Amino acid sequence: MQNTNGCNRRTSPPLQAITQLRNECIAKLAYLKSRDKLAAPEKHKEMSRQLSERAFLEVLCQKLHWNQYPVFDSCMSIPLMFALKDVILKESVLPKELMLKKHSSFIKSYEEKKDDYEYVVSESLRLSGVFWCLAALDLIGDLDVINRDDVIDFVFQCRNENGGFGASQDHDPHILHTLSAILVMYNSLDLLNADETVQFVRGLQKPDGSFAGDEWGEIDTRFSFCAIACLALLNRLDAIDMKAAVEYVLKCRNFDGGFGTRPGSESHAGQVYCCLGTLSIAKELNRIDVDKLGWWLCERQCPSGGLNGQPFWQFPLLSMQNTNGCNRRTSPPLQAITQLRNECIAKLAYLKSRDKLAAPEKHKEMSRQLSERAFLEVLCQKLHWNQYPVFDSCMSIPLMFALKDVILKESVLPKELMLKKHSSFIKSYEEKKDDYEYVVSESLRLSGVFWCLAALDLIGDLDVINRDDVIDFVFQCRNENGGFGASQDHDPHILHTLSAILVMYNSLDLLNADETVQFVRGLQKPDGSFAGDEWGEIDTRFSFCAIACLALLNRLDAIDMKAAVEYVLKCRNFDGGFGTRPGSESHAGQVYCCLGTLSIAKELNRIDVDKLGWWLCERQCPSGGLNGLCGDPCMARYLQIIAVEVLLYRSGYPKLVLCSDWLVKGRPEKLPDVCYSWWVLASLSIIGRQSWIDKDCLRQFILACQEEEEGGIADRPGDEPDPFHTLFGLAGLSLLGESSLQRVNPVFCMLEKRLPASTVIQTLNL
Repeated sequence: MQNTNGCNRRTSPPLQAITQLRNECIAKLAYLKSRDKLAAPEKHKEMSRQLSERAFLEVLCQKLHWNQYPVFDSCMSIPLMFALKDVILKESVLPKELMLKKHSSFIKSYEEKKDDYEYVVSESLRLSGVFWCLAALDLIGDLDVINRDDVIDFVFQCRNENGGFGASQDHDPHILHTLSAILVMYNSLDLLNADETVQFVRGLQKPDGSFAGDEWGEIDTRFSFCAIACLALLNRLDAIDMKAAVEYVLKCRNFDGGFGTRPGSESHAGQVYCCLGTLSIAKELNRIDVDKLGWWLCERQCPSGGLNGQPFWQFPLLSMQNTNGCNRRTSPPLQAITQLRNECIAKLAYLKSRDKLAAPEKHKEMSRQLSERAFLEVLCQKLHWNQYPVFDSCMSIPLMFALKDVILKESVLPKELMLKKHSSFIKSYEEKKDDYEYVVSESLRLSGVFWCLAALDLIGDLDVINRDDVIDFVFQCRNENGGFGASQDHDPHILHTLSAILVMYNSLDLLNADETVQFVRGLQKPDGSFAGDEWGEIDTRFSFCAIACLALLNRLDAIDMKAAVEYVLKCRNFDGGFGTRPGSESHAGQVYCCLGTLSIAKELNRIDVDKLGWWLCERQCPSGGLNGLCGDPCMARYLQIIAVEVLLYRSGYPKLVLCSDWLVKGRPEKLPDVCYSWWVLASLSIIGRQSWIDKDCLRQFILACQEEEEGGIADRPGDEPDPFHTLFGLAGLSLLGESSLQRVNPVFCMLEKRLPASTVIQTLNL
């Protein structure tokens, strides 16, 4: 948290150092505990007692002694993996004034960009974009330069028969764009048929008071605000159940004072604004704790002075209730403890932080009050290690950060893989060159060709594609420097260069391999990392793509392979996973890329495969699907904190403060996604730990994501299918041993039979 921009922070360095040391200790404990749990579940309690032995606890207490805040060398042994993300402002180049004339010219220029690519792809936001432009010009005082009649004509082109407005002509009506239309037309509302618009808004309210955004039914507090704002501007608030609308918004309030998209969703500044707007219009602001919410909002300011939308962390409540028939490794008693623990921490964190803001000099005294013996004794009784009792009090707050998942209805689950339909779905993309979806996917075109061809190859239908047409397109994407762009006239990028090589693999003799090798070599940096293109973004994905390109071209000697491997290993985290850069959180996509890099380099022996296997298998949700990252980079650490802190007290350290500030920030779980069937399962295959997940449940989840009418596989059941998820769903099934599919290589996502024996790929225990 060192201040580089001249903005004061409220958190003192000693607390940060303690937090860092604490994360290190807890991470080690959590891993050991979880590893033992996987290997021998019946030894779980005994292992917990071993981990909390008095000798370790005494050392921990000394290092965290509340009156001294000592900073030990050991607390620097892991990087600041969870530092607040921010930007650095260089004072030498900071502008001193607001450039209104230039901003006005910038906004006006959008009127002349109707043939630009950016204009085409923004069609789904067009009407809202008109509002943004007009409101900005109005703030500047230049609104008179806009032709009012042209604006009104466009707004009416977006109107639907039911009184709602869409993003553009012929788009379905949505409450977001309906509010934009009313705001744009505010001085001309007499031109609207207000009654029809009111009926449209009224029809979106649900019995619980919430509002859908459109006829498809998505619920969000943004839509509550937009609906109520529309009616307020039309002076028709009596058209809806206002009391129910307010009560629903209040249900979306969290322990931290903020509001989420729905009850139980994490707090986000956008939703806070919408919920406050709703309550302001309804004159119900007196029903919220403004100090608590004010604390949450002011904590959004970064050292640079800028504001973010949500905390970097929020601790998850682990609700592992199984609704889909898949076994989970975490037992209900541990969940109950976690939930109760989070309730206590939430209350403590708010009280401690509120006091900290109001009177910083009382911070230590407040901390001692919060950790008083009476409170700890009650907590110890409730969390007694040998009993795991579940008390009613642990249910007194909603599941605000429960594990996100989907529910699969067994009655409609498909039982088989519909290969013929998936093949037809992929082939249909060849005929969609005039479709809107085709136009807006130009920035992914070459990669899309690979996804389609690889999917057909897995199915066994590759012969239906005209090989010459494919090769012609690939060469249209080639640049003079040997790299390939997403489409013709696009800048070259390593992602699309790998796609080109994969597509052309059986025709590599047609490529000028030397030029492509030079392009890839030029992307490597002195520290061993790789940029994606000339603009310099660094990512472990690019390291994998570069090394995979050279491996397929049999030219690994063209780069500094040792430096590339060392850089990838620097991106490894305490939980065993890998991030985009050193210090970034672990993510399944990056894990796959880093393992692919180490596999090609034959350096898999340098990682802890059991620790990484544990992290990967924890990506499986109750539905059987896999997600990409955990709600906290080490979920199990919360379970360990319970034992550590209770036993610390029992060991005679009653003044150790419960971890409150250190746990109020965490990320919520991501929903399961079919593409992670590949990223996670391929990673487990590379390290030989495929058996650590429930394969039957994963297969069931992938099959549930099939589109039964037209074919194709979506990210989740009920969503629209696309070639990307179709390929990785099929590839995941191939790794699961689906008999109707060709066997895929876990590193290159190509058929094993297409890779020559000379392409040596290291895997473990396969």
